[in-house]
Amino acid sequence: MVRIGYFGYRGWAFALLDRLLSGIDPSKSDIVLVGTVEYREEAINYGRYANLQFTNPKDSTALETLARSHTLTLALFYGWSWMVPDALTQHLDCLCLHPSLLPKYRGGTPFQHQILNGETEGGLTIFKMTDVLDGGPILQQRQFSLEGTLADILQRVVGRGADATLEIIRQYEAGRVTMTPQTNLDRFPPYKRRKPSESELTIEQLANMSAQDFYNFVRALDDPFPNCFIRLSEREKLLVKEVQMIDRPPKQGTRFDGTRASVGGSTVFQLRGGKAQLVRYAIKEAEPAPVTIERAANRTKPRETLAEL
Repeated sequence: MVRIGYFGYRGWAFALLDRLLSGIDPSKSDIVLVGTVEYREEAINYGRYANLQFTNPKDSTALETLARSHTLTLALFYGWSWMVPDALTQHLDCLCLHPSLLPKYRGGTPFQHQILNGETEGGLTIFKMTDVLDGGPILQQRQFSLEGTLADILQRVVGRGADATLEIIRQYEAGRVTMTPQTNLDRFPPYKRRKPSESELTIEQLANMSAQDFYNFVRALDDPFPNCFIRLSEREKLLVKEVQMIDRPPKQGTRFDGTRASVGGSTVFQLRGGKAQLVRYAIKEAEPAPVTIERAANRTKPRETLAEL
């Protein structure tokens, strides 16, 4: 019997877990433990999992004790945002699903970095965790499109990730697990995890963006991640969740104001290479902006408006 521990955090990881629970052969494998940390950005029904236990990911001893107490064959860390202690990875096959085709885009927030860099094709990798960040041997990879909304991409991760994981479980059941070492890691240094403050676009940055870049920036930061925002004043910000590319002239009666147009209550920006229309957005109260040299200098200048891009 293959005894599996599943450590998930984000919503897509639990959607994938549901696929595994309905896809494994219960006579050969069993998910005997589900470990998690409460994720407040999404509504996850934790009550569905009878063997679920909450854990403190920063307490390496507690995590190791929890895994060892269930006599696991392997542990799956999917959508997990913390380092797994070496004491665990050295004595147990700990597998991680990373949403990129490793060794490309090692490190934090790989979805965002790929989309922001204009990648149109990506994928996922399931690998054995070692002391090298996202550098362990690979068990499975799946390629897929990065087009569409972030929700579309996450659905591909769930579907392809479940299929790849079930194939791995079958290998463990047969006692024949194939792992391929990663090479050329020095050519792909890990990316840093993006900070919420990096979701801000200044008016100056927006004015220098192409419509495609703006579209990618917004969709890369859709829920449940910190959304794109543009500071309108010291007290207000424009929170942007979704935009559409417009490849046709505005309808008759559309009123342009500089590079901004009002279309049916939405807003259209004329940017380099095209137009982008806001679809889901809101005006929110802004947190105090961090004081930087650039911001301090701009306080002495007349403030630009969105209509003056």
